[in-house]
Amino acid sequence: MKLSRTTTLLIIYTIVTILLVGFTFFFFTVIRNKNIHTESVNKTLEDRIKEKKQGSSLIKVIHEAENQNKQINSYFVNANSIDYFVSDLEKNSVGLGTRAEVQSVEFSKDNKKVITIVLLVEGNFNSVVKVIKMIEYMPFAININSLNLSANTNQKDSKETFYPWSSTISFNIFTF
Repeated sequence: MKLSRTTTLLIIYTIVTILLVGFTFFFFTVIRNKNIHTESVNKTLEDRIKEKKQGSSLIKVIHEAENQNKQINSYFVNANSIDYFVSDLEKNSVGLGTRAEVQSVEFSKDNKKVITIVLLVEGNFNSVVKVIKMIEYMPFAININSLNLSANTNQKDSKETFYPWSSTISFNIFTF
């Protein structure tokens, strides 16, 4: 009986040992699989964070480029709204105490992005010079081709307003 009890205990201990080794192997396998899964999730998360950072930096670069483009375009006149530019030019010239008349507006034959404007300005010397300065310091890409400043000595008709100075300004303005 003692032998059989020893044999029974040996069998039970062997089974318990096999079960413990099996459970240990099972738990290590589960832990290793969870580590692999956690690693892959962590890698995916890092990739998405990286993509988001790159996307946000790309969006930032795009916004900066748009702002720079708007700033650059502010130096050019829109060819579709040249009539507004010309009327504002005349209105601002009159606001400086002169009589202003746009004599011609021509698109360049060589470069369609260049418009030549000829402006006749009449008034007292200070007002005419102010208009010339206004054109020179406009926030657009402007190239003054010619400037003719002359004194008017003959009064044509007493009914019309006499302007002692006149200037003919020809300049190129660049469009986009």
